[in-house]
Amino acid sequence: MKAPPLRLENYFFPRVLVEANPNFANTDTNQEVPIKLSAQPQVSVNTKDPLRFRLILKIRVAYDEDHPSPYGIELDAVGFFRVDETVPEDQRTTLVHVNGSTILFAAAREFLLGVTGRGPWGNVMLPAWSFHPGVHMEEPPKEGLAEEESIPDQSG
Repeated sequence: MKAPPLRLENYFFPRVLVEANPNFANTDTNQEVPIKLSAQPQVSVNTKDPLRFRLILKIRVAYDEDHPSPYGIELDAVGFFRVDETVPEDQRTTLVHVNGSTILFAAAREFLLGVTGRGPWGNVMLPAWSFHPGVHMEEPPKEGLAEEESIPDQSG
């Protein structure tokens, strides 16, 4: 069996803020409410193991007069990934950026469904989002370096 090109080793949410919008008044529960969403990934490669990466995904949902979202959301997701050695070196960061961000975004979507489901305005499901350059983002983030100490051993 061929190894997957990208493996998620662990993830967590170090920052979670969900604030109910006190001025939100949507009486039609069947109507989709447009939200002002941003999702910014930051990819770092381990300086001692070039197959290990840390990805920080910052998700924000803001509310204002033009975007009457039921909740303001600030969620940071951190994921640790291992890229298979068969993936060419020049494609590794892009693989983590696109596929890793998609994995963390899906995990955040499910997490926020549960959290907002207990709020006054019911649950909010984040929409589908693409991390391919030019779709929802102008260009992929620049690769950073992460010291060994900042990427804990996830093999366990």
